[in-house]
Amino acid sequence: MRRSLSRLALATAAFLLVVPTVFAQTYPSRQITVVVPFAPGGPADFLGRLIGQKMSEDLGQQVVIDNRPGANTIIGAQAVAKASPDGYTLLMAIDGTLVMNPFLYSKLAYDPLKDFAPVSLVALVPSALVGNVNIPV
Repeated sequence: MRRSLSRLALATAAFLLVVPTVFAQTYPSRQITVVVPFAPGGPADFLGRLIGQKMSEDLGQQVVIDNRPGANTIIGAQAVAKASPDGYTLLMAIDGTLVMNPFLYSKLAYDPLKDFAPVSLVALVPSALVGNVNIPV
């Protein structure tokens, strides 16, 4: 009985070690595109390029930044929502893309809850209201 349990435990351990390698897929096996829904040169583009460079180093694949500005980030978000859901096209989204746009536009070409899955929070960007130093306030 004890010998049978030992063999069963050994077989189970061997099975558990082999199963992940059988089902493992090599990701990424090709170029990754990060869509930045803003014009080149701005803060989101700069951050996207930094992240893309680090991803490329860590993953061993080229990461391309694809700037798709316009329409309050809708153009870029729509492109990613319609892309193949294989993990090779990512969106550098902001709160407006995922939270505000559904309330601002009645006919949005994407659904933030159904079309996107969170990958990582990359930055917290507070906003401030400022004025000229000489305003009489």
